[in-house]
This record gives sequence, C-alpha cells and structure tokens, in this order.
Amino acid sequence: MDLRIVGHVATVTLDRPDVLNAVNTPTYRCLLQVFARIEDGADIRCVVVRGRGRAFSVGADRTERAGMTVDDLRRRRRLVPRVFSAMYHCSRPVIAQVHGYALGGGLELALSCDLVVAAEDAVMGLVETTLGSMPAGGGTQLLPRLVGIPRAKELIFTGRRFTGAEARQWGLVNHAVPAADLEATVDAL
Repeated sequence: MDLRIVGHVATVTLDRPDVLNAVNTPTYRCLLQVFARIEDGADIRCVVVRGRGRAFSVGADRTERAGMTVDDLRRRRRLVPRVFSAMYHCSRPVIAQVHGYALGGGLELALSCDLVVAAEDAVMGLVETTLGSMPAGGGTQLLPRLVGIPRAKELIFTGRRFTGAEARQWGLVNHAVPAADLEATVDAL
C-alpha cells in the first residue's frame, strides 16, 4: 500500500501488481490505517484510490483465503466491513480511479468511493457467484441503488463482467474515458 500526499490530495495506491492487486488481510488492515490517517490529516481535501500495474483490484486474494482457518475467516469478516465503511464515510471526497480489472471486492472498493472514474475498457463485475460465493463487501446493497434492482440482480446472479463504458451508461460510474485520459480526468476532478 502506498499513500502519497501532494498538496491537498491523498493518493492511496493498492500495490500488489503481481497479483492484480488482490486484497489480502494485511492490505485491508493497511487500508483501515490509511483512512484513519487521512481523517486526521487537516490539510487533506480529497482522496484518490487507484491500483498499480494492470488492475485496480481483482478483489479478495483467493490464495490467502484457501489457507485460512474458520477463525481467520471470522476475523476477516469483521475487518472488511470496517474498511469499506471507513472509505464510504470518509469526511473527504474519495475518487476511485479504475483501470484494468475491478472485480468482486475490487468493484466493491470502487463503489465505496464517492466518485468513480473508469477507463472505458476496464473490466468490472461482482463475479463471486461464478466462484460459488456471494459478494460480502456491500455490493449487493450498493449495486441496486446505482443501477436498479433488475440489472443488479442479473449482474449479481450471473457474475457477468461489463466494461467501464457500460458502467457509465448505467450510471454506475461518473465518467468513463479512454485509458490514456484516466489520470488527467481524475486530476481535473
């Protein structure tokens, strides 16, 4: 995890590019600490969340999850909602800068932000059902509010992936731009 503060903007970068920024327990803990620090930062006026490498985030680290005990899973299930809540309730505007993949918990991370700017070719989706699971980071509550109940049911039940351009048409993201313009669009906001 990388936190940089330039001027009045805090940029939080998910920094596990070798696993497409899959989020593991240490990453969730770090996000919680970073957002607590942001809340304490008197000069911070805006936050940008992004991923390093080829993806925003593919969600939960399934390799870590496979080795977790029942107690580990319980602890993580208590931690994850706190992270999404810290982002969602941040007192500063939080902008998700989405490129590459935003799948499962990665999409839920983006939806926890106030604004979402996506590359038109970004691949997004709540794909948990294709893995025999259900979204657990708030996506089942947020998605219907943003795209309507019928479309949300289809996306959640089927795990269908969609592009940033489609997400913009549905009102799921604020802006969908060519990948080359993504950073400039976020900077302009």
